[in-house]
Amino acid sequence: SVEGRYTGQSYLANTGDAQFVLPATYIADAQVAWTAGRYGVTLFANNIGNCLKYSSGYTDGSSSYYYPLPPRNVSLVVKAAF
Repeated sequence: SVEGRYTGQSYLANTGDAQFVLPATYIADAQVAWTAGRYGVTLFANNIGNCLKYSSGYTDGSSSYYYPLPPRNVSLVVKAAF
């Protein structure tokens, strides 16, 4: 499966000043799963486009500061039922 998430631009301060905004971003993730009987393997690929995305941020009135999210990453899950 493939999943996409779009986050629109948002202001870092309640003043509506366009100088202090969190940029809009589109992120895509993918997942591949395989099962056979009692066993299963799932591969997750997050941020497959390796986009720079920020979770939030703040401003002190003169500069913008952002909290970045992880770059492209993968994880593998192996399951066995007993």
